[in-house]
Amino acid sequence: TYLLLKALEDANENQVSELNQWLETPSDGVATQKVQAVTAIFEDLHVKEKASELMKDYYNKAIASLNKINVSACTFCVATPSDGVSSH
Repeated sequence: TYLLLKALEDANENQVSELNQWLETPSDGVATQKVQAVTAIFEDLHVKEKASELMKDYYNKAIASLNKINVSACTFCVATPSDGVSSH
């Protein structure tokens, strides 16, 4: 996932080593410990916040691109049961 890739990209040598160790460790009997350890590294590296920022950036780029498209209002017209066509 993006969070893991970003964590591995931003992590120091010790964090990379710890992440790799947890990735190679079967979850049997240590699932809670594994989740807590990986989550702690993610939090230290602020990967959730970085992912949110990236999502916002892509959203803003998409909206800007859509705003550049010149389409008439009837492109967004849809049929309704009562009157046939309405604009949204």
